[in-house]
Amino acid sequence: VVEGSVSNTGRNIGGFVGHLNGNVTVSFKNCESGCTIESTDGMVGGFIGYTEKNKHMKVDVRDSMFRGIINARSSAKTDLFAGGIIGFVFECEYSSIIVNNVTITGTITTEKSSYSVYTAGFFGYLRSSHSNVVIKDSVSTAKLSVTFSGGYATYTGGFIGCINGVKSVNAQILDCQSTSDISVSSQSDYVYTGGFLGYFAHSTDSAITMEHCTNDGAFTFSGTFNGEFYAGGLIAELYENTGCSLTLNKVTNKANAEVTTGNAFSCIGGL
Repeated sequence: VVEGSVSNTGRNIGGFVGHLNGNVTVSFKNCESGCTIESTDGMVGGFIGYTEKNKHMKVDVRDSMFRGIINARSSAKTDLFAGGIIGFVFECEYSSIIVNNVTITGTITTEKSSYSVYTAGFFGYLRSSHSNVVIKDSVSTAKLSVTFSGGYATYTGGFIGCINGVKSVNAQILDCQSTSDISVSSQSDYVYTGGFLGYFAHSTDSAITMEHCTNDGAFTFSGTFNGEFYAGGLIAELYENTGCSLTLNKVTNKANAEVTTGNAFSCIGGL
């Protein structure tokens, strides 16, 4: 069990591990983080901040919980990533990430004034080709709050903010529930917000499967969105993917959405 507070002005910060680099195997079982994590830059996670360029990496999180607070606020000229488990998974090829019976609660807050921000209950941004990602029997009840005062885009999801630019990835979300309340206040060009996944794009030969999942959360949007606005009870947008598949089996969306926005091309869907 980790309590107390962790703060850093650097780029990688996590409740247990800040940065993973190398062919590593990391297992968390019966672990609990109730700490407050403060960051002014980079990649922030309730368990791990950042994993990069790890071939054959294995991350296994079971029977565990993040119930703390993440406050990630940055004005730096870089993207910002925050997730209840991992903030950013980058170019970890031939890897495996397993999440089983995990609860994410507490609050995850991101504030950004430029570039892009990725915020999610489990993974802020996944970019890991030739890999398997499984989230099973898990719940996100975290309150997600995104404030973006100018820049390119916000990517927000109850479980995953963004999967982008991957090849041969099998991502499964099975027997899961999101009751996360998601609040986005933005002046960005693009907004992507989904109950489970915000954005899946520019990928090849990959598969996303959701089975026996429910979204019971609530969305609140405000701001003067300048470009395009996408929101979905499960997934906000699928874009320019080749040879990819999406399988939905017994999924339910019960979310409510309140939108106060202007100057945007808007697309909102129940799924």
